[in-house]
This record gives sequence, structure tokens and C-alpha cells, in this order.
Amino acid sequence: MNHIKTHRQAYIITILCVLLFTTVLLLQPFDALIHDYWQILISPSILLTDYLAVGGLAATLFNVLTTLLFNYILIKSLKLHFTGPILAVLMTIVGFSFFGKNVLNALPMYLGVYLYAKATKTEYKNHIIVLLLSTGISPIVSYITFGSVWNYILDYHLLLFLEH
Repeated sequence: MNHIKTHRQAYIITILCVLLFTTVLLLQPFDALIHDYWQILISPSILLTDYLAVGGLAATLFNVLTTLLFNYILIKSLKLHFTGPILAVLMTIVGFSFFGKNVLNALPMYLGVYLYAKATKTEYKNHIIVLLLSTGISPIVSYITFGSVWNYILDYHLLLFLEH
């Protein structure tokens, strides 16, 4: 019985992804979508950055889709079952993908938990709930990278490099 329930949750996520992708393709041409999605990825993403204002509806839904798919594939690759807590955290991540969270700014959290698991000689999948919840602070990564003084320093050095 529990096995059937787990598969039902996985089917719901698959159907959600297909519906999101279809909607995104109907809303905007692919090249414009990629441009707007890039704007989302490089925005400073301070706490409540509205991705609808940054990239538009199609790019925001694409951000939701990529974030959901990335985490879904991670969960499936770790051979984890879709328990209530995992599904709840996954849906929380989907909600945060509308403002401030994207795949790019969440990557340091995935790496950090991976390094922690290696350092403590524990399995990565044992930390999945903490990992998924920790991505809620991912807008800090975007702010440091694209919205703080570091952005100006990186731009300055890139400009000097390109001039030579």
C-alpha cells in the first residue's frame, strides 16, 4: 500500500513537470525564454525578488520547472522514496522558486552538504531533508555574487582582462 502511495506522488510530480513545460512553451518562444531565464539566474535575488518582474511568467515557470526537476532527479538518483517530509520540502522549494531561489544559487548548498557527508563519512542521502531545507537561504549566494561589491570587483577585473 505504501509503495503505491509513493509511486502516486512521483506521478504527480511528473505530471506537474509536463504541464509546466507545456505551459512554458506555449507562453513564449524558446530563445526569448532562455534570455529571460538568464536574467533570473543573474539577478541579485535579494530576499523577496519577484521573478515575475525580473523575467516574466514563462521564465519564472521555467525556473520553477528546472528547480523541481533538479531536486526530483537528485531524490530519484539517491533511490529515496517520496515520503511526506520529502514531498513537503520539495513543494516548499517549488514555492521559493517564484522568488529568490534558482538552481544556480542553490548549488553551493548541495556541494556543502556533499562535503559534510564526505567529512563525516555518512551517506549523502541521509542528509536530504536538511539539504533541501538549506536551499532556502540560496538567495544569499545570488546577492553576494551579483548584488554586492564582489560583482563590481569581478566586473572590473573582467573588463581589464578583455581590454588586453
